[in-house]
Amino acid sequence: MSKTYYRVGSSSTSLPLSNPITADLTGVCSKIFPPSPRLPKSATSAEVTQDLHRQVREYLLDLLEPLDPRGVLETKQLIKDAVNEQNNPDATNLREISKTIELFDGGVPQKKFGEFARKERKHRL
Repeated sequence: MSKTYYRVGSSSTSLPLSNPITADLTGVCSKIFPPSPRLPKSATSAEVTQDLHRQVREYLLDLLEPLDPRGVLETKQLIKDAVNEQNNPDATNLREISKTIELFDGGVPQKKFGEFARKERKHRL
C-alpha cells in the first residue's frame, strides 16, 4: 500500500473550534491522518476509507468534547453568513455581537468559567 495522507479542515474549522491555524508546504491544514499502522499492507480501498473515517471520528469527538455545541454551530453560521454577504464587516460584527449577547444571556460563559474555577475542566492555554 502506498503511503497516503489525508487532509481535513480549513480556516473555517479553526475559528469555531478555537484551534491555531498552522501552515505547511501544502497550505493551511488542521490535521493530517496517515494510514493506521495496524492496517495491513494489502488493505482494500474500502478498508483504508473505513480506517480514515474511524480516525476522523475519534479526532472530532476529542476536539468537540470540551466545546459548547451551540457556540460551534453559531460560529460556523456566522462564517457562512459573512461569505453570503460578501464579507461585509459591519453586518458580520453586528451578527457576532448579537450572538455573543445571546450566549452570555444564556449563561454559557459563566458555566464554562465556573468549571475552570472548580478545576472540573482544564483550559487549553
